[in-house]
Amino acid sequence: KPHLGVIIGFIAKYLLCSVIYYKSPVDIFSALAAIAFAMSVVQTKPQTSKCWYCLNPFFWLIYDVFTLAFINLVMHLVIFISTLIAIFRKGTNEPLS
Repeated sequence: KPHLGVIIGFIAKYLLCSVIYYKSPVDIFSALAAIAFAMSVVQTKPQTSKCWYCLNPFFWLIYDVFTLAFINLVMHLVIFISTLIAIFRKGTNEPLS
């Protein structure tokens, strides 16, 4: 399990980069997606990891809609649906791998 300081460091870097490259309010969704992915990786309980992991493509879907990135929208929709299918098939207590 990574140290709490490492997790906070990654989140701080995501937020800092988001502030530096901020162009519109929509940009917050890409930062939220990165943070959700980082949080999903460091979780020890499978059900918590899966909840955080589902947030990642969800935030990307919102970002893709607002930025009219239709190819990415299709890709993130497929990832989101396949992740949900895997979670429902495996249950919440088993790892996805």
